[in-house]
Amino acid sequence: MAGKPQNQEALDRAIGQFSEASDAHDDFVLEVEERYKVYRGVLELASNAAQWETQAHPPYVMHIVETSLASMVEDRLRYKIRPRPSLEAALDPEAAKQSVLGAKAHQTLMDWQIKQDRFTDKQRPFILQNSIAGLTVAKNYWRKRVETRRSLVQTEEPVLDASGNPIILPDGSPLTMPSMKEQVGSKVVYDGPTTEVRDVRDFMWTPNATSLSNSPYVIDRVWKTPDEVWEGFKEGGPFGPARGGWSREECQKEMSTSKDSASETLVTREQQLFNIERTKGLVEIWEVWDREKNTVTTIANRNVLLAHKEGFPFFHNDYPFVVCSTQPDLFRIPGISQVEKIAHLQTLLWDIANQSVTNLRFINNAIFWFRPDIEDPDAYEFYPGARWPVEDPNQVASWSPNPIPAEVSLGREALIKGDMQNLSGGFPFSSGTDSQFVDQKTATGASIVSNLAQRSMDLAKQQLYSAWEQIGNQRVILNQQFMRAPEVVPVLGLDSEEQLEVIWPELLQGDFAFELEPMPDAFMKQEEQAAAQALMQQMLAAFPVIVAAAQNGAATPINLDAFVEDLLDAFGKENKDRYFAQKAPQVMPPTSGTGGGVPPVPMGQAPMGVTGEGSIDPAVSPSSQLSLSPVAALQRAQALDRS
Repeated sequence: MAGKPQNQEALDRAIGQFSEASDAHDDFVLEVEERYKVYRGVLELASNAAQWETQAHPPYVMHIVETSLASMVEDRLRYKIRPRPSLEAALDPEAAKQSVLGAKAHQTLMDWQIKQDRFTDKQRPFILQNSIAGLTVAKNYWRKRVETRRSLVQTEEPVLDASGNPIILPDGSPLTMPSMKEQVGSKVVYDGPTTEVRDVRDFMWTPNATSLSNSPYVIDRVWKTPDEVWEGFKEGGPFGPARGGWSREECQKEMSTSKDSASETLVTREQQLFNIERTKGLVEIWEVWDREKNTVTTIANRNVLLAHKEGFPFFHNDYPFVVCSTQPDLFRIPGISQVEKIAHLQTLLWDIANQSVTNLRFINNAIFWFRPDIEDPDAYEFYPGARWPVEDPNQVASWSPNPIPAEVSLGREALIKGDMQNLSGGFPFSSGTDSQFVDQKTATGASIVSNLAQRSMDLAKQQLYSAWEQIGNQRVILNQQFMRAPEVVPVLGLDSEEQLEVIWPELLQGDFAFELEPMPDAFMKQEEQAAAQALMQQMLAAFPVIVAAAQNGAATPINLDAFVEDLLDAFGKENKDRYFAQKAPQVMPPTSGTGGGVPPVPMGQAPMGVTGEGSIDPAVSPSSQLSLSPVAALQRAQALDRS
């Protein structure tokens, strides 16, 4: 390095923390690498097998993991934001109103940002990494995405004569004509919080920490090109430079002369499976978050100090990372991997299945014995209907292996598959597997196993929902911190008209509570929709009775808008304002001057009659328009037939 860097003490402390964490982290990385190979179905042979030996290695574990993954990934993720209850809001109506407006602004902004950031699509890598490694990590930070835009603009080009000189008008100005010219510019397409799924092989923590909250430090490692390093840490970079502004050439020289550590001997799956060296030509960047010193130190190639900042940069004053494990282990950060529980069973299944297929090959490709007195064994051709002239039938005979071992292995394979499904928390009966304890071929057995698997899945989802809520909390705080200018968000308003809503930064300040609203799968959605429709029908039927009772002071009026909103929620409609009109529908005028009388009958329909004053409750009268009488439908059908 050129000269002694600033904050040498911070650099030495960060290097010591990395050395301490990497010793325990290396063992974790080796386990993750092996589990990923098991997930991909990589067969590692201890010795070179003969050509006739079967070496099939279907990825059973991948199928089991993907089946569980399909049950854990939601169609969409959405946060429902509300004002957090406070004494100030309870005593001050103006403060309560401001909190409601802030929650609505947060809701509108969050819905738009989740779509722009494609937050829902990040579920799969987040959950898949957990299934393989037993741990997954997400990082939340502010991102400004700029894209290049090309456009055509109109310009005035001078008209040239035959000699190539511009034509001059009598007033001395050149003759021009309109022309279209291509213009290249940049545009900010997104400026807001983002969530990035981090590779657990590049995330380290204090070895003896039991959770992220009591870990004195965490280290996030990324791999960047030298140009990216210069862009991020030049003068005015995200954390500011460690020393005065440096040129691109100085940065590249510093990266090339520093310790070359951009090679990971523990990480081999990319090289083995895809023939890719993931760190080739890249610079290793550490981001050391020290909770005890409340500092963030950034180091390149393990000995170049890029930046050192006092105080955590975010308003939540915590690590910008969220760690999740759907099956937490006792008193340690990594949990129990789904692949870990069934890896040895997949290897055992491969061994037994391959031996069975090899035995089957012996049976289908018979071995023939020839007595030594046969002069030319190659003269005997093998084809259907062949005739071999021999002096003694015993001169040529076929060896018949025992077929029973191949048949016995089928039952053992089914038991192993059932054990794999049971250990992974899947649905064994759906894959045709067997079990010794529950007869999954019966409806009762299938129901028992299905209920147990569903309970296990719900328990895993609770951990996921907790992680999603932590991520949402940090994204809300990032909006409060970094939104300094009004943001225009398109929304669907009343009468289904698209409106541009302005989100003011001052509205976002305050304390808000929110909960995750995962969109259910198809079956749960149908049940929810049916329940909402049934409730809506019941309330419409009872509405006239309740209105009449409310007018007499015997009941409380009902807000039908709330039932309509619940019905729209059941069908996944987020922008409910577009389903309500700004103006009330026009009321039909009465047919007589007294305001009463019979309402007009639509064309093509027979009159239904009216309920007399002495009739019983209109809700059960056959002639009532909202009748619940069982003969109402039959009476009206007969009336229509007579017409």
